[in-house]
Amino acid sequence: MKPLLFTALFLLGVAFHAQAQSTPKRDRIKYLFVLMKQDSLVLKQMDATIDMARSLSRMRTGMAKQLVGADSVRIPIDSAMLKRHDAFMQKMVKVAKENTLKLLNEDMVEVYDQHFTAQEIDAFCTFYQTPAGRKLIDSTPAISKDIMMRSMNKYQPEIMKLFKEYMDESKREIDQKYK
Repeated sequence: MKPLLFTALFLLGVAFHAQAQSTPKRDRIKYLFVLMKQDSLVLKQMDATIDMARSLSRMRTGMAKQLVGADSVRIPIDSAMLKRHDAFMQKMVKVAKENTLKLLNEDMVEVYDQHFTAQEIDAFCTFYQTPAGRKLIDSTPAISKDIMMRSMNKYQPEIMKLFKEYMDESKREIDQKYK
C-alpha cells in the first residue's frame, strides 16, 4: 500500500513541478502573442472571413433563385424575420470571436509550448522587438489583404465560373425532369 501512495505522491509532485515550470514559459508565449498583435490580426482576419461569407450567402441566394426560377421562389421576408436573422448573425459572430480568443489564449499557447523551447520563445520575442520584427507585424494586415484580394481577383473567378456552370447544369436537369 505504501509504494502505491508513494508513487501517487511522486506523480502528483512531478505534475505540479511540470506545471510550475511551464507557467513562466506560457506567460512568455502570451507576451510573444502580444508582440505579434495576434489577437487583433486574428480578429481582423475573422471579420474579413465573415464579410466574405455574407457576400457568398447573398450570391448563393441569387443563384438559388436563378436555379428554380425567380417566379417560383416566394418566401415572404418580413422585418421580424430580418431582425431575427441579424440577431442570429450577431450572436454567431460574438461566439465565434470569443472562441477565437480562447483558441489564441489557451490552445495556441499550449501548441507553442509543445513545439518551441523557452529559448526559442525568447528569440522570437527578441526578433519581434527589432525594427524588422515590428515591420513584419505592422505589414501583416496589408500583406493579408493583398493576398486575399489577389486570390479573389485572380483565382476566385475560375471557382465562380465552375459554380455557375454547375448551377446552370443543375437548372437544365431540373427543367428536363419537371417538364
